[in-house]
Amino acid sequence: MGTGIGSGLLVNGLTYRGASGNTGEVGHICLDLTGPECWCGARGCLEALAGPAAVVERARANRRLARAAGLARRNSVLTDFAALSRAARRGEAGAVALLEESARYVAVAVRTLANVMDLEAVVLTGPSFAIAGASYLPAIRDELERAFFARTTHVPEVHLSRAAATAPAIGAAAMVLQSELVPLHDGLRLPDKLNVSEPPLASPA
Repeated sequence: MGTGIGSGLLVNGLTYRGASGNTGEVGHICLDLTGPECWCGARGCLEALAGPAAVVERARANRRLARAAGLARRNSVLTDFAALSRAARRGEAGAVALLEESARYVAVAVRTLANVMDLEAVVLTGPSFAIAGASYLPAIRDELERAFFARTTHVPEVHLSRAAATAPAIGAAAMVLQSELVPLHDGLRLPDKLNVSEPPLASPA
C-alpha cells in the first residue's frame, strides 16, 4: 500500500505475473456496487473506498479533524496520510475511526484474495503500511481467523514487512536483475499444472 493498493503473488517461489503483467490488483476488487467511482472506471473499488487518498479526502471533509491532523495545506497523499496516522496514534478519535474503517475494507479484500489463491502467508508492505501498519495488521489477522474459507485447515500468517517503506522498490529492482542475470530455463519455469500442495504467498503493497 502506497498511494494505492496492489499485491505481488509468489507461487511455488516464483513471481506470478499473469497474462499482461497486471496480476494482483486487489485495489480494484469491488466491495460496494453503488460505491464511489474509481479512476479505473468501476465503482466501489477498494482503493476508492479505503486507499490512502480516499482516507485523506474523508479527513479533509471533517474540518475539525483536518485541523487536528495538520491537513490545512494540501501535500502529497503519503505526507497527509502520515499526518493522519500520527493523529490516530495520538488518540484523535476521528483519525482512529477512519483508519479502522479503511483497515476493515482492506481486510475483506485480503480475505478475498486469500480465498481465491488459498494463501499460505500475507506480508504487508509499502510506504503506507510502513506508516500505519499497526492499524491494519490486527484487522487483517482477525478477518482471516474469523472468515477465511479454509480456516479449519489453516489460516494464512500475516506479517508486517520489516522493510515496508522500501520493499516494493527493492522487489521491482530484484525482478529486473533476475530477468537479466538469471533468466529462467525450462527446468525452473512454473509447470503447466501447478502442484496444489504448495500454496502461494501474497504480498500486498
